[in-house]
Amino acid sequence: MYEIWLMMNIVWEWSLAQWPAVLALLLLLAGWAAAGLVRLLGARGFRWSGAALAALAGGAVGLWLWPALVGSSVSEMRYLVDWMVGLGMAGATALVGVLLALPWLGRRSG
Repeated sequence: MYEIWLMMNIVWEWSLAQWPAVLALLLLLAGWAAAGLVRLLGARGFRWSGAALAALAGGAVGLWLWPALVGSSVSEMRYLVDWMVGLGMAGATALVGVLLALPWLGRRSG
């Protein structure tokens, strides 16, 4: 049970440290998605390889970016809980990367 609370505390502290950037990115994402996602839905010949590439790049960047933003590094991730939080944050970064790339990819394939 302690590990769950520790993981939640780590995510909370990371979020507090970066809340202005997270809020700005969410607002940008909402505007970008609203402007381009409708075009994506009507696109013919859409290829998901670009979205997969954006997810892979976002996840890789997120795995090394998030610890660095809080003054840590990947080498400090010694416990399973640390890796779960790090991979979760990298997954969230990958999702944001895909969501930011989808409207652009829809424009290219349409």
